[in-house]
Parts: sequence; structure tokens; C-alpha cells
Amino acid sequence: MIYYKYYVMTFIIVVLMSALSVTGETQLYFLYEPTFKNFEECRTFVANNHNGIYKQAIAEYDYSTPAKEIYCVEKEKLEFNLKNQGKQQV
Repeated sequence: MIYYKYYVMTFIIVVLMSALSVTGETQLYFLYEPTFKNFEECRTFVANNHNGIYKQAIAEYDYSTPAKEIYCVEKEKLEFNLKNQGKQQV
């Protein structure tokens, strides 16, 4: 019998800020709530709430850094990439 691992995608919102950190890294703001079952659900939410999302991200940076772009990102892939950031693959 073959068992398949059931994989559930969860999408979250990530805001790219327009300024770099003092170390030259891109600054990001993660919204872990609400979460979405698919990309389209996330995209629709962003389309309807982009002004509030921008305001929330800018407020988190004490109004010193403007927000540049909003993305809907698969949470599991993002966590995997962040966990393995800097590790070289052979």
C-alpha cells in the first residue's frame, strides 16, 4: 500500500520595505495572520486591504521606512528557505 504525505499549503503576506538595513539586507515585514488556503484567496485579500497592510508595515518600522511591495508567499516554503539561508548546496 502506498501512503501519500498530505501537504497543506498556507499563504501569508510579506511586505518588502524600500530601505535596506544597516547591514545592507532587505527589510521584510511578515503578517502571519490572517493565513490563506491558496494564492488567490491571499491575492484578493491584499487587493482589498493593501492600504491597511502598507500602514501596518510602516507603523512597525516607526514610520521611518516606506513599504515598497506586498507579496503572498507560501509559508512552508518561506520557512524552509529562511531556515536554510546561507547554507550552500552541493
